[in-house]
Amino acid sequence: MSTEQPDASEAIKIALASAETASDAASLAEDTSKRLSDKADWVDRKLIPAAMGGIAGIILCAGLSAMTFYRTLGDLRTARDTHVEALHLFTQNVNQLKMTVEMATEMIEGQSDERQEITAALDGMNGRIETLETQLTESNAVITATLGQGTEGFAAHMSTLIEPQIGKSRDDVLAGISDLQLALSQKLSTLANQILASAPAAGSKPNTRLSAATPTTRLQPQPKKVTTPRSPPPTAPKPRKTTSNSGTNPFKYP
Repeated sequence: MSTEQPDASEAIKIALASAETASDAASLAEDTSKRLSDKADWVDRKLIPAAMGGIAGIILCAGLSAMTFYRTLGDLRTARDTHVEALHLFTQNVNQLKMTVEMATEMIEGQSDERQEITAALDGMNGRIETLETQLTESNAVITATLGQGTEGFAAHMSTLIEPQIGKSRDDVLAGISDLQLALSQKLSTLANQILASAPAAGSKPNTRLSAATPTTRLQPQPKKVTTPRSPPPTAPKPRKTTSNSGTNPFKYP
């Protein structure tokens, strides 16, 4: 009997301890479930709106990134077209520059040929100038020998040559003026006669001033003034005789 009683008391104690442990476990499970529910509520209140906001931000960022991408792609296409057009223009300019360089090269080569021709022509001109200088020197020597060493001999020779030509030119001018006055008077007379002939016969008085053609006197050429050239100085040689070319009167009215 004594051995069974301790075993029952120990079993009771064990049972009580087990009940306490079970109650502790139940309270702990209740606390844990309560904490889990609190966490779930916190997640529902905080994390879900944050997650929704994050998703909305991601979508917005993706949209903005897509817009930026397509805009950048359009700018790149525009830049590519611009670069292609610029390259085309650059190619045209390079071709034009090449043609210009070729033309300049041809012009330089042509100028080289022309420079050689000009150099040859200048050499020929120098030779002609030297020949002309020689001829002028010889002519100066001949003139000096002919006219003499002095102004009086030169003046006498020039007077002998020029004064006959001056007199002939004066006569030609006077003859031309007289012919012009005669032709003008004839024109005026013809015009007056035409006006009188075209006027009606009745009721018109004759215009005496127009009908009477005033004859104009023909200017007679003045007698040629004979000038005696001054005798050359004794030391000067005798000037050579020059014949003046008698041509038609340049002042004569046709």
